[in-house]
Amino acid sequence: MTAVTTEQPTQDAVAPAETTVWPVIVIAALHAALVVFWLTPSINNFVRFVAMMAGPLAFSLLFAVSLLLLKGLKKSHGLILTAAMVGMGVVTGMTAAHRSGIGAWILGVPLSLILCSSGLTLARTSSPTSRLRTTLGLTAAGWILMGLTRIDGIDGQYMPEMSWRWQATAEERLLGELEGRVLPAPAEWTQTDPGWSGFRGPQRNSRVTADIARQDWNKNPPEEVWRRSVGPGWSSMAVTSGRLFTQEQQGEQEAVTCYDANTGEPIWVYQENARFEEVVSGAGPRATPTVVDGIVYSSGARGMLTALDGSNGDVIWRKDLKETFNSQVPIWGFSTSPLVVDDMVIAFAGGEGDGGLIAFEKMTGEPIWQIASPNGNYGSAQLADLCGVTQVVFVEPKMVRGLEVGTGHELWRSEVVEERSFPMVQPQQVSDESLIITTGDGKNVVRVDVSLDGDSWDTQVGWDSRYLKPSYNDFVHFEDSLFGFDKQIFACIDVTTGERRWKNGRYGFGQALLLDSCGQIVVVAESGKLVLLDANPSEWVEQGAVNAMSAKTWNHPAWDNGLLYVRNAEEIVCYRLR
Repeated sequence: MTAVTTEQPTQDAVAPAETTVWPVIVIAALHAALVVFWLTPSINNFVRFVAMMAGPLAFSLLFAVSLLLLKGLKKSHGLILTAAMVGMGVVTGMTAAHRSGIGAWILGVPLSLILCSSGLTLARTSSPTSRLRTTLGLTAAGWILMGLTRIDGIDGQYMPEMSWRWQATAEERLLGELEGRVLPAPAEWTQTDPGWSGFRGPQRNSRVTADIARQDWNKNPPEEVWRRSVGPGWSSMAVTSGRLFTQEQQGEQEAVTCYDANTGEPIWVYQENARFEEVVSGAGPRATPTVVDGIVYSSGARGMLTALDGSNGDVIWRKDLKETFNSQVPIWGFSTSPLVVDDMVIAFAGGEGDGGLIAFEKMTGEPIWQIASPNGNYGSAQLADLCGVTQVVFVEPKMVRGLEVGTGHELWRSEVVEERSFPMVQPQQVSDESLIITTGDGKNVVRVDVSLDGDSWDTQVGWDSRYLKPSYNDFVHFEDSLFGFDKQIFACIDVTTGERRWKNGRYGFGQALLLDSCGQIVVVAESGKLVLLDANPSEWVEQGAVNAMSAKTWNHPAWDNGLLYVRNAEEIVCYRLR
């Protein structure tokens, strides 16, 4: 009699149970929806930032728990998938391209959840081993893709700017061009007129007062005069007496650079052994030089305040704000553009005690007065004439203050700014008694009315408007209207009431320049396009556009002697209006 043996089937030979995958699909979909949420500019910036940073942690924990509880998925396989996703993410983050580790967090995690849930869905009826292999393979592909990319920065909408990690950056290409370059000795130079003396012009209000014929760029676009590569940085330009001064990063050197304003040819370079960079804005200085009486005053992103001879770049004096006033480098770097008033240079230091806002003697760098002001400020002091009194206006977390020029003594304050804000936008004077103040990043603007009765100052809020919500985008004032960015869309509001007049033109998070004599506005879109608008309170009217640059552009434009200058973190372009 022949014995019959019954062979037990292996686990994979048994008809596999279908995995219930809807819980992980829902979690992955919700995380994807959260990414769309924090990419939406109309939502409060602080809420968006919290969602961007906290979302990956919350949803990855939910996803891990769901993997362990999925019906039809072995718990050991759930543990393997969880461990693999965490391990791949950690390795990708640790080996990421320079400044790109955040990409593994804000983009890699949601991508891995989507791919893992997709793998489980595609292989839900397969054998457990095949299901595990498919899911691991898809998830690994996503992390490999993340590892092959680089984040060059994040735009105003919080959208990461991605490149392949082996591609040379604009700064690396520039350094190759600069290698071995020797500049000839600069010619003697004298500043013969104020020109566009610094940040947003001589009055810090982005207003061109020269006579300019009405422009129609559809028929006569501006003529490009010259174009030159520059190092990264968000500085604007000071242009006066045939020279252009700006700041940029050149490798490990933070540079103040001087160019011929008519040709773009370099004249001199002053370098500090310093480099500041962070993932959102990238590398480079943030402030703009101020040029007065032939001296170039500049503030580096790590807090080096310098006075240079505008003729040749020689140092007259330098002051390390961080060491002198025991301050910390702000999250996005020192951004104060020095304000020169009388015999003083006023700059923000954010140090301990009374080491906040400092007035220095402009020829020696010795402090004249100093007052307390909290760190985390990215604005600059502003000169204003209110109620017939010349004063320094400074926006801080919680408040805006008017200060006596010679002593820094507080004349008045108005607590209209959010206490946890990071001031970035300049106050805009709109009358002899009124200022427009931004209350926070992407928040309302208010009109502060200042009054003086004898020696007694007082302030009142004229209106509070939600129709203009700038982030780091300064606005311009023309007649009875304000023109600027309501988040990423350009808008016009009434100065008298704060009510909206129109909102149109999706230009991203850019800047604006008022051509006062012809009643027009040059909008520098975040994309690098220049758009010409009529300063028309009744309707939004474009009069043409020029594709000036192709990379993220946050820098303020400049104007002098009939020439328009625009720059970003890669190049400067000069135009002549026709």
